[in-house]
Amino acid sequence: MRLPDFLTKLRKPVDPNAPPPPLPTGPRLLLLVFLACIALLLQALDTTIVSTAIPAISSEFKTTQDVGWYGSAYFLTMCAFQIFWGRLYTFYDLKTIYIIAIVIFEVGSLLCAVAPNSSSFIVGRAIAGVGGGGVFSGSFVSIAFSVPLEKRPMFASIIGTVYGVASVLGPPIGGAFTSKATWRWCFYINLPLGAIVLGGLIPFFRSPQAAAKLRTLPRKDKLKRMDATGTIIFTGGITCLLLALQWGGQTYPWQDGRIIALLVIFGVALIVYIFWQNYLGPIATIPKKIIGQRSMAFASWYSFCQGGVNFVILYYAPLWLQAVKGRDAVESGLDIVTFIGGMTFSMLVTGYGLTKGGYSMPFMIACIAIVAIGTGLLTTWTPDISMAKVYGYLTLYGVGQGFGWQQSILIAQTMLPAADIPTGTSLASVSKLLGGAVFVSVSQTLFNNKLHDLVTERIPELDPKLLLEIGATELRARLPAELIPAVTLAYNDALKDVWWLLLALTGVSLIGALGVEWRSVTNKVAQQGGPPRPPQAPVEEKAPSSDLESNTNGASSITMSFGGSESTEKLVPSTVDGASHWAGSTMLELGLNGQAAIPRTQQPYRLMHTCGCNCGLPKPPVPYDPIYQSSS
Repeated sequence: MRLPDFLTKLRKPVDPNAPPPPLPTGPRLLLLVFLACIALLLQALDTTIVSTAIPAISSEFKTTQDVGWYGSAYFLTMCAFQIFWGRLYTFYDLKTIYIIAIVIFEVGSLLCAVAPNSSSFIVGRAIAGVGGGGVFSGSFVSIAFSVPLEKRPMFASIIGTVYGVASVLGPPIGGAFTSKATWRWCFYINLPLGAIVLGGLIPFFRSPQAAAKLRTLPRKDKLKRMDATGTIIFTGGITCLLLALQWGGQTYPWQDGRIIALLVIFGVALIVYIFWQNYLGPIATIPKKIIGQRSMAFASWYSFCQGGVNFVILYYAPLWLQAVKGRDAVESGLDIVTFIGGMTFSMLVTGYGLTKGGYSMPFMIACIAIVAIGTGLLTTWTPDISMAKVYGYLTLYGVGQGFGWQQSILIAQTMLPAADIPTGTSLASVSKLLGGAVFVSVSQTLFNNKLHDLVTERIPELDPKLLLEIGATELRARLPAELIPAVTLAYNDALKDVWWLLLALTGVSLIGALGVEWRSVTNKVAQQGGPPRPPQAPVEEKAPSSDLESNTNGASSITMSFGGSESTEKLVPSTVDGASHWAGSTMLELGLNGQAAIPRTQQPYRLMHTCGCNCGLPKPPVPYDPIYQSSS
């Protein structure tokens, strides 16, 4: 039986010197943006839709012990496999991998929809998370390779707006399905929408030729660069961390040996993972040239903190509305939709501003300032506060979050070479999702422990464990009326610890914003890995190692036009063994991006830059993988 063309591309030879296909325009481009938005909408909905459906799910399965895993299983696998998907997008056909990710997500959704018990449901959530990680990064990467550099900020803001809006719509949609039909429709809905996306992608999406040389590597080299060992270490460490955060202070005391062991294993796994990545060098899952890039490193920290803030708001604002204000699942979901307008407005303003000016830092700082005010105002919530103020505070928060929501992904897509965009996008994505997974668990621990203490102190006749099992939506139906005011006040005060946590997270995210380089993301040189500083006067390069300088036999040169003047690149065979070598400049990425091919030999190459222009290429040597870095 003949396989479809998009599947045969996995083994189909790729011509690295073939001209890239033309960028889509007109109706084709609009269709691709629409399909990417639908795919991202499905993934974003699945992230939060379960929050208002959990009470009904746990009631049907007659268990409260697994409730924490209904959300965490999805987050865990999505975070663990996010960077792995980035490597797949780098070394294999983009269209094929994107379709596979959507199919895996759909399979997981189907398993959740038909799950007969809690364990099956958790397995389905985990599988959906694996696919969801690929859908998330694949949607942004596909758009990045489908539009010109100067238009990426605007298109990224459009699909970023869709993601933000879908994340907010998740709780009310989940509440509506749960109360009007069945919670299973929270997952059935993914099937027809996913089919629409697949039906459009297969005939109309053309994979880019970026990083074509990487797809010509032997299978053994590709598998080595996939870093399955690193993925296993990372997944195991994150699993231990989330288990410790969920169980600590609730299922087991913090001083319990099991909690301590989980935290120790996480710490060891983190250290081993760092050493392993350092050992792999340029072929690591997260190469030094990406995580060591100043803007990427600080943007990842910013994304981690702000991802934590946003996902905690999406999970705990509905809880406050249900427990303290007495709103039902649908009403509480609709209440938090109020900040969609502000978030959408600021996202579109950001996209336009980046297209014109191109600087991310001002928008990141604006995000932090406004979000700090918004989360600070949440600490003033009381049981008798007016709903007008609640809506106003949430709207203000939404405006702030919209300014910064997609900045880390934009930095990855505009400041890294083309071949590094998939990995950089995945790193920015996993930072955001990991922040959500970690701080939703931290918030749960803070809230439950504080509520337990407050109820024990203020309402001694009420069992705190019973209160936690009842859940926010059933408080007024199952507790005596005379206890309701004290219970709602306890809920309100317990959640204040969560709001203070968000304010602190917002503050430390400022470190990330201030660390990002003051560089226009629409600058072509910056996008291709250009210099962070102003152009320098031409300086003749010297190799930093005498053994390389002396080995000039067989040297070849390539002359290219760059910046309006000619640049000569001398390629000198190196006698140095090992995976990591030194390059005198990054012109290998700049000048050869889709314009020329370096002859393949068995010797690693050392690039010496003797440029006659004022391109300002960085002079200090940087480690590089000759195959990987020459394939932008």
